Amino acid sequence: MIFNEFLELKLANYLRNSSRLARTWVLLYAAHLGLGSSIWAGLGIALWNTNEGALLVSGALILLGSIVHITMIYSVSKLQVSIALAPQVISILALLTSSWFDDQFVFQDKAIVSVFVCISLIYLVALLKHSIETQERLSNLARSNQKYASEDALTGLSNRRVFIERLNEQVTQDASTGLLFIDLDHFKPLNDEYGHAIGDEVLTAVSNRLKTIPETICAARLGGDEFGLIYNDSKYAASNELRLTKLHSALTRPIKTTIGDVQIGASIGYAGKSNNHCDAAQIMHAADIAMLRAKSMGGGFAKFDFVQDQALLNKQAIEASIRKDVTEGRVDAILFPIESLQTGKTVSFELSPQLTSNSSRPRLTVKDTTAVLERLGLVNRVLFSALSILAPKIANSSFKIAINVSPSQLLSSSFFKELSGVLNEHDLKPSQFELEVTEQVCERHEGDCVRVLRQAQASGFSIVLDDFGARSSSIWLFDRLPLSKVKLSRELVDICIRNQRKKQLLLSTISLVKSMGLACIAECALNEDTRRLLIACRCDEIQSGNPYKLGSKTELSHAV
Repeated sequence: MIFNEFLELKLANYLRNSSRLARTWVLLYAAHLGLGSSIWAGLGIALWNTNEGALLVSGALILLGSIVHITMIYSVSKLQVSIALAPQVISILALLTSSWFDDQFVFQDKAIVSVFVCISLIYLVALLKHSIETQERLSNLARSNQKYASEDALTGLSNRRVFIERLNEQVTQDASTGLLFIDLDHFKPLNDEYGHAIGDEVLTAVSNRLKTIPETICAARLGGDEFGLIYNDSKYAASNELRLTKLHSALTRPIKTTIGDVQIGASIGYAGKSNNHCDAAQIMHAADIAMLRAKSMGGGFAKFDFVQDQALLNKQAIEASIRKDVTEGRVDAILFPIESLQTGKTVSFELSPQLTSNSSRPRLTVKDTTAVLERLGLVNRVLFSALSILAPKIANSSFKIAINVSPSQLLSSSFFKELSGVLNEHDLKPSQFELEVTEQVCERHEGDCVRVLRQAQASGFSIVLDDFGARSSSIWLFDRLPLSKVKLSRELVDICIRNQRKKQLLLSTISLVKSMGLACIAECALNEDTRRLLIACRCDEIQSGNPYKLGSKTELSHAV
C-alpha cells in the first residue's frame, strides 16, 4: 500500500514534469498497477476452476469486487483505470467463454451466468463513465479556481499575490532582478467621463501590451490602474534606459476602443537588486518611490536614486513613525486655558490633541503634524484618543471644551456621528463642547458647512468661528453660520494692541461681533494693558495662558 501511494505521487509529479526520470516512474507505476490487477484476476480464475460451489462463487466475487474497486478508486485517470481493468475484463470474458464450452454447465446455467455478467459489466461501465465525467468536471473546476486565484479576472495578468511570490523567488535566485512599477496617468478622468466599460477596454489593451514585452518573468495587475513587471536586469543592463523609453512609448500609444482612439499617460518607476536592495519588500518600495517621482515630473520613467529620492524617503519614514505612534496610542491631551475677562477665572479649555514626542522623528510643528494626520486619515483617531484621556476629568465639571474641527472632519458625512458615539461612550454631552471652524473652510464650502453645522448645533454643540481676522475676513459668515462665539486671531489682536492707530479697528471688530449677539474671545499674549484694553472693548474671554499636558493624575482644577 505504501509503495502504491509512493508511485502515485511520482505519477502526479509527471503531470508537471516531462523529464526522462519522470517517464520512468510512470512506466514503473503502470507495471505495478497491471501486475497487482493480474494477481487478483489470477486468484479469481484459480478459485473458479476448482469447480467447488463455494470457491467458484468466491472467485466470481473476487473478480467483480476487483472491478468495483478499480472503478471507484482509479477513475480519476483514464490511463490508470484502463491498465487496472484490462486483466479483470479479460479474465471475466475468458471465464464466460470457458463456461459455454464446459459440458458440466447446462444451457440454462450458461444463459443465466452470461446475462448476469453482461448486466454487471454494463452497470460498471456506466458507473465508470459517470465517475470519470464527475472527476473531469471537478478537475476543470479546480483548475478554474486555481486560475482565478492566481490571475486578474479582467486582464489575465497575474494578481498581486502571485506577483509578490514570484518576486520573492526571483530575488532569492537571481542577483540581477529588475522591477517596474507602472501607474497610468489620467485614467480616472477617462473612466469618469466615458464609463467603466471603456476603462476596462483601456486596462485590457495595456495588459496585452505588457504581455508582449520580451524576457518578462512576470507581469501583473497590482490593483486599479497599477501594474508591475519583473524581468532579468542583466540582459538589459547596457540598454535599460532605452528599454524603459520603448516601454513608455508602447504603453502611451493611442488605444482603440468602442468610442474611438483614446490616449493615456504612464509613470514608470524602476528599481533593481543591484540598487543595494536585498529583498523583495525593499525593491518594491524603491520602485514605488521612483514611480512617484516620475509622476511628480508629469509622467515618463524614473530610476530609483537614493539621493534624489531622499526627501520622499524621509516623508514616508515620518508618516510610518506617526502611523505607528497613533496605532500604539501615543497621544497627549494638551489643554489651553480660556478665562473670563470679567472674573479672571478659567471657564473653558481648548483641546489640542498631539502625538507624544518621538526622538527618532524630526520635530514637526502642530500644523505640519495635523497635515500628515489628515493625509493619512488618522485625525479622528487622534482626537478620540485625546477625548478618552480628557473624559474622566470633565465628567463632573462645568468646564467647556473647545475642539478644532479640520476641513476633512467638517465635510465628512460620518464625523459628527462618530464624535457623538465617542461622547456617549464616556457619558459626555455635546453641550459641553464647542466646535471651532475656520472662516477659510467655511468660505470654500459654504453650503455644506452651513448644513452640517446647523445639524451639529441641533445636537447640542456650540459653534465657534476660529482665527477670525488672520487673513481676509468675511463678515457675512456671522449671519450665515449658526455661531455662538467668534475667536479673534492672535495676529489681529497683537497688531492692533501694538499700534495705537489700529486699536480702533479692534474696538470696531469686537463691537460688530457683540452687535450680532455673539460672544467674543481674543487669542493673544496677556498683560495688564492688554487686559484693560480688551475689557474696554467689551471682549468676553481671552486665551493666553500656557498650555499644559493632561496627565493621569492631573485635575483641571489644578490648572485654574
